[in-house]
Amino acid sequence: MESAIATSINVEETFKNVGEIQREINEKQEIIGKAFRAILHQSEAMEEDNFWELIENLNKTIKRTGNHKVGTENFMHNLVFGHSKVGGEDTTVEDGFSFVKAYEEMSGKLSKPLWNVIEGYGDDGYGDIIDSFLLFGKERYMKALEGVIEGEPDAQFQGENYMGTHLEDDLQEKFARSCC
Repeated sequence: MESAIATSINVEETFKNVGEIQREINEKQEIIGKAFRAILHQSEAMEEDNFWELIENLNKTIKRTGNHKVGTENFMHNLVFGHSKVGGEDTTVEDGFSFVKAYEEMSGKLSKPLWNVIEGYGDDGYGDIIDSFLLFGKERYMKALEGVIEGEPDAQFQGENYMGTHLEDDLQEKFARSCC
């Protein structure tokens, strides 16, 4: 009888300790998130030639994995931890920030010129296409800035892929790991 009571006390104490640890983890994750957003906000966008070189790399990774989320995670891991090259140099976590900043800025430039061009997708579908349009490459991107879309969006990039969100989330995770 006593061991059952002692066990229940230990279980209750364990739950209490785990709860306290989880609160500490949440507080630290919030601090990391604030630091991440501040660094991203202050980062310079990557030079366009380097950006397009990495977009090609990202496309290859997505096609190899057959999955946007997994491909993006692999790409960002390689980018942040120096397993990729850009401009002939090993990449760094700073390159991750510069890449994501460039991705956000460049995809944001597409909304206005494509507003009356992309039809039949609804607001969400329109946002998904804008978000992944950079994956179509530099040539199609430059024409899209003029309001011209050549061909149909590739089947691989249709639908909800949240590319910009995946890139930013994956960078934040890798950033936190790179600080340890």
